Amino acid sequence: MKLLTATNLSIESNEMRTQGMYLNPAKKGADINELIQNAPVEMPKLYGEMENNALVSEHFSSNAFQAYILCSDNMETFVKNANISHVTAERKMDVLNKYLKYLNLAKQINILEINKLNGEISQSKEDEEIKKLTQQLTN
Repeated sequence: MKLLTATNLSIESNEMRTQGMYLNPAKKGADINELIQNAPVEMPKLYGEMENNALVSEHFSSNAFQAYILCSDNMETFVKNANISHVTAERKMDVLNKYLKYLNLAKQINILEINKLNGEISQSKEDEEIKKLTQQLTN
């Protein structure tokens, strides 16, 4: 649970960084390509390492782990696309907004997993909530 909590803090840091360093300044007229060139978009620390962590593989439910993979793969793609220099500012804004949605999804999945590990929700309730969260992204 400590790893999940620490990972959520890292995700929240990335959410604030994405909003504060890129999106807000770009909305006020700053050149988003220049902002990203000076400080490239990054994956949340700890999050990328969860896949290979023995505690995660032993305790994460299969649906939570699948959702983690969905988030991780998409976030990696968004990070790569945001850091490409020849992408239009409009496209970068779109990519960063999608990245924020997946950061939030990852955080919500971790919260569900923490709640399940604490005995606050059942496996079936977690599965149901994960399904709802992932469906929101596909709609």
